[in-house]
Amino acid sequence: QPEGQGTFTYKSGNKYEGQWSKGKRNGNGTFNYRNGDIYVGEWVDDKKDGIGLYQWDSSHLEFCNCLDIKTYVDDEAQEGMRWNSDKTRVCRLINGLEVEETSKSEAEEFKDNASMISPFLFMALMQYF
Repeated sequence: QPEGQGTFTYKSGNKYEGQWSKGKRNGNGTFNYRNGDIYVGEWVDDKKDGIGLYQWDSSHLEFCNCLDIKTYVDDEAQEGMRWNSDKTRVCRLINGLEVEETSKSEAEEFKDNASMISPFLFMALMQYF
């Protein structure tokens, strides 16, 4: 059972690097999906839980290279913000779905608050903004 900091590559090709507790993803970690998507954020009991960043790969027609910052509860996306690939448009997310376009200033405030909550996420966001 993994414990502490470590990396695990799944048979599917997905890869997790981060904190483990009793063999489960717990704490901060990065999950690289085989399709190119990336999740960087908080985990509880092997599920996304807390705040995280989700980078959509270019293979997604609808969300090509979009960047989400959103909250999760028990692996289910809750509220957040989605930036398009060139950061010119931002949409508010509810239950992981786009509900309306929002101002860049409101989105920046959400991003800044997320960064204050999670220093781990702050470091990841520095790559994108």
